[in-house]
Amino acid sequence: MKNISSIIVLLTALCLGHVSYAQDAVAQFSQRLASQRAEFTYSFSAGADTKISGGGKAVLQGECFIVVGNGLELRCDGKEVWTIDRKAKEVMAESLMTDSFADLYANPALLVANLGTAFHVKYLRATTVSGKAAAVYALTPKESVPEMNSLTVTLAPDGSAIYSAQLKMKDGTSTTVNIPSFSFLAFGDSSKFKTSLSSFDKSYVVTDLR
Repeated sequence: MKNISSIIVLLTALCLGHVSYAQDAVAQFSQRLASQRAEFTYSFSAGADTKISGGGKAVLQGECFIVVGNGLELRCDGKEVWTIDRKAKEVMAESLMTDSFADLYANPALLVANLGTAFHVKYLRATTVSGKAAAVYALTPKESVPEMNSLTVTLAPDGSAIYSAQLKMKDGTSTTVNIPSFSFLAFGDSSKFKTSLSSFDKSYVVTDLR
């Protein structure tokens, strides 16, 4: 899941008024995430010469999230993260860590949820995604990340959706995440994000690192 967070330019969107509007997209996106549930599907490609790829779906609600993809299921209630491999019948429980950029990069849900607070944002250009207007931004972590080269994200100009993200590292590796569907919805029952040891029978191997 770590490799788990990537277009025609509209000339009229380059005028000053549209640029000013677009610069607010990351802030508006973060504001929506603070009060609404987000659901999205994603695909990713990561690596250098040899690429790995995959995809899945995610749900974010406040500090809680569920990510399912590449045979793994991550569930977080805002305090603990459970990584579940139901086929291998393996479970790992950890305390949620969000103190560093590495913690955010380790999970696409955390990365998306912290765009507005973990990064300095610079507007780059206007573009389109599947015929829809979009804006591209360069994000720089507020804490130093020596191994990172660049991070760009593409959002709807009003902050109503995120379309893609591309992370390039100084060792030549990169991760591109595309988000073909993204929706904001009303907050739902938070109990769906909770997991406990009692949820797994004795056939599961459990590693408890809390």
